[in-house]
Amino acid sequence: MKTLVTKNIIALRETTGLKPSNIAAFLGITREVVLHYENGHQDIPINHLEKLVDLFRVDLYDLMQTDLTQNIPAPKLSLRPGKFSSDDLNNISRFNKIIKNYVKMNKLNNLDKIES
Repeated sequence: MKTLVTKNIIALRETTGLKPSNIAAFLGITREVVLHYENGHQDIPINHLEKLVDLFRVDLYDLMQTDLTQNIPAPKLSLRPGKFSSDDLNNISRFNKIIKNYVKMNKLNNLDKIES
């Protein structure tokens, strides 16, 4: 049974133009396992969820608790479907993680300024 998490992952993957095989290579698993995740036949390990939120530049909370299928964030990068190696996706993921952390730091900095 598909869950909110799996529906969100499918929507984010499709929005960015990625195929299950791209996600499989990125996670170091088979395409079949990705399809089992997406169909809700297999639970997604937390380490895979953490990699996916970095790749799609969303928060883990939002992935798990918010219906992103109705309001999918615009792709953060213009991606050409099928033209990625797992190294490409790992680099995108690392870059997105840096950006997410930078945005969080700015929010905290702004809170400090308001409280001062």
